[in-house]
Amino acid sequence: MSDKSSVLGQFEDLIMGSAEGDKDALTKLIELIAATPELVPGAAALLSDSLELLVPEKQSAGIGELLGRLLLLLAARGLETMPLRDALASFSRQRYRDYPDPAGLIQALGVLDPETDIRGVPERFEMFALLKEGARVWHDSYGFGQIRELDPFSNLIYITFSPGKSGQTSGLQQALDNLNIVKPGSLAGALLDKQERFDPAIAAAEFDHLVAGSFSPPLRNPRQVVKALLVPAWLGPRGFIAWHNRQAPSTSKPVALEAPKPAGTTAEPITWKNARSLHELRLRLAGLDRLELQEQHTANLLKLYQFAGPRPNFAGDFAHTLALLYSLAADPAALERLIAQLPADACAWRDPEAFVAVTGELPAKLVESWLRVSWLVHGREWFWQNVSVLPLKYWAYIEKMLATVPVDGAELRHVVLEKLKRREATADAIVWLWRQKLPETIAAFTNPRFILEVLAKPVRGEFHQAHKTLRTLVLNKADFQRVLMDGGSPKGIENFIRVIEHSRALNAGEQQSLLVKIVRQFPEARDRIEGRSRPTPAGGGEISKMSSFRSVEFRRRELQELVNKKIPASSAAIAQARSYGDLSENFEYKAAKEAQRLLMARRRELEAALGEIQPTDFSEVVADRTALPGVSVELEVGGGTQTHHILGLWDSDPERHILSYDTPLAQAMLGKTVGDTLRMPQKTQATIVAVHELPDEIKQWLKHPE
Repeated sequence: MSDKSSVLGQFEDLIMGSAEGDKDALTKLIELIAATPELVPGAAALLSDSLELLVPEKQSAGIGELLGRLLLLLAARGLETMPLRDALASFSRQRYRDYPDPAGLIQALGVLDPETDIRGVPERFEMFALLKEGARVWHDSYGFGQIRELDPFSNLIYITFSPGKSGQTSGLQQALDNLNIVKPGSLAGALLDKQERFDPAIAAAEFDHLVAGSFSPPLRNPRQVVKALLVPAWLGPRGFIAWHNRQAPSTSKPVALEAPKPAGTTAEPITWKNARSLHELRLRLAGLDRLELQEQHTANLLKLYQFAGPRPNFAGDFAHTLALLYSLAADPAALERLIAQLPADACAWRDPEAFVAVTGELPAKLVESWLRVSWLVHGREWFWQNVSVLPLKYWAYIEKMLATVPVDGAELRHVVLEKLKRREATADAIVWLWRQKLPETIAAFTNPRFILEVLAKPVRGEFHQAHKTLRTLVLNKADFQRVLMDGGSPKGIENFIRVIEHSRALNAGEQQSLLVKIVRQFPEARDRIEGRSRPTPAGGGEISKMSSFRSVEFRRRELQELVNKKIPASSAAIAQARSYGDLSENFEYKAAKEAQRLLMARRRELEAALGEIQPTDFSEVVADRTALPGVSVELEVGGGTQTHHILGLWDSDPERHILSYDTPLAQAMLGKTVGDTLRMPQKTQATIVAVHELPDEIKQWLKHPE
């Protein structure tokens, strides 16, 4: 098989794996594309044909950040197709969903404009992310400026330029066309804010290179910017010329290239040994199988790490290159001498959140090396406290790394046990500890209150998997439930029941289902449970917010229409009204602004509600004599019978006798059992004669939004 066929076969395998939801395959696909500046022959057509497999068919399914990175990378590689542009438009709506005019944003990004070179779209994404009030900018005509105000409703940006220059108003698209934005934590930003001093000893070419990379997009010819940055704040005009000419390039090529050598010598090519930045080091290390690190290389590498360590925007390259160096080093001891001199307060290690973030950006093959470097720099105490908050997927790498160092693996178990006892453990640490299946670890799980408190906490990204696994353990795994009940002792069962009833992590259906499962394991607990299984007693208590998938889908559709149609139309109406002039007497402008205020208020209301609601199909609810959401209740009223179906917060259909659990009648029934009497909203008396499973017609109603 030819090399080309082999590479395309690898592409096909990774594309299929990514389409099936394999995040590791998607990560490898991104790495494969990123490894070369251009797509290999045949890959462009293959990727173009496969986009529909990779991108969710329904917009509501969402385009995650990892898939978004792939889309932006394909754009940067020049994959010019309308499906890619459509997918990038969906990704921009999702990533910047709080922006009130998504149509205006998409237009400014140039995502759907075939006249805009698709290679420039990723750059515009990065620029937009940096457009914030207070951000520093560079304009070729006006010099340095600072964003004073952003008006997302009209897509206007107000910029104050240097003293003596007038303020300017720019449209969003115009700003992305003409500005270079200073990156937070960059050298240019630090010099502008006087957080760093200029060192005249630095080579002009190296300084120009660093300044060029301080902006988004990077400066193509930074000479004018460098001069404005240094004169007169750090150098006089003559001093600047003398400094810059001392080592200025002798050609007209961009100064970001390496400095020339003295006459009669040949310029040394840039390799990992003399890289001028961590990003350049990362590029030069790619593709190497091993490297010999010698003492003369250490000084340059240490200089790069000392410069990048305290700067947050370099944290990713800091971790990536260190892990690469460790994995490639022929003599790890030589690298460990460099590691011993690294800045321990580097941003990548500054706090657990930063450590988790940079670890999450690494390819899987580098995680173990990164953990080893972190161990060598900080030692065991720091290591235990920081790795114990990593997502569950990294714990196998932790165990593998610990097998290579002189430490007892039981130490990590001890750390997690102590965190569990102090109620500090994460869902990831809890699941890992449970899987150890050791007597001393099992005994730590007799505090169900904390376990359910962990489940009630919101999580994001890679932490979802352990959260989901822990919920499955609590709801469906009999051995885990038995341990939570202290083996089924009367006190353990009583404690577990009490925790279930008051937990915010479980909805009423899950509470009832769990109580039924307790009875199945311990029949002797039936009387105790039936005396308590009233998760929402009439007239009191709360149910966690839940509703059917059907009703949640209706509100999602309403939100999409607001974001994609009504709010953009409102912004257009405001722009049209603004053109009439004299806003103080402009009735159309005031009416359009008021309409937009109402639309934005409704958007916030829907986003907040959808963020709190838990969709359910009520399939887990067990109809067992008690009225609760997800059952049908038969009432005897005035000699006749009525059947009502109690569902979620947003579920209501009077013709089908479907009630939201928040209605007065449902509230009167909730928590009552067969034989109990209740007072109807009309003040009449009723008796619960039966509690049934939801009928098929109601189950069908739940499944199909009209």
